[in-house]
Amino acid sequence: MMLQTNYAMLANLGRARSVTHRASGAGSGVLYPDLYVWFVFLAILDAVCTAVILGLDGREENVLAAWIIHHGGYGAVVIYKFVLVSLVLVICEVLGRQRDALGRFVAGLGVAVTSVPVAVGLIQLMAHSMI
Repeated sequence: MMLQTNYAMLANLGRARSVTHRASGAGSGVLYPDLYVWFVFLAILDAVCTAVILGLDGREENVLAAWIIHHGGYGAVVIYKFVLVSLVLVICEVLGRQRDALGRFVAGLGVAVTSVPVAVGLIQLMAHSMI
């Protein structure tokens, strides 16, 4: 009987500690991991589509990215995109810790905006393969 009581008390302590742990924000990880996975996946797919299109003598339609490629090469644009993705993730985390709905909206917007050049690039590649 005493063992059961102690076990119940330990279980309750564990729950209280995990609630306190979450409330403090310590070790809670990122706020929107599902959106971040899609955002990073699409950003990588955008870089791959860009590389393939450039390899087929295509051109970069993003003016800033085209300037970076012209002056620094493809490696420089990969670094630029990495910094941009990192900046968006940090902005989402900062905003989300202040206003959850706004942080989630910005993360979703990042996914939506990043999907546009990917869709355009994939359509261009499909059209090129049909010619």
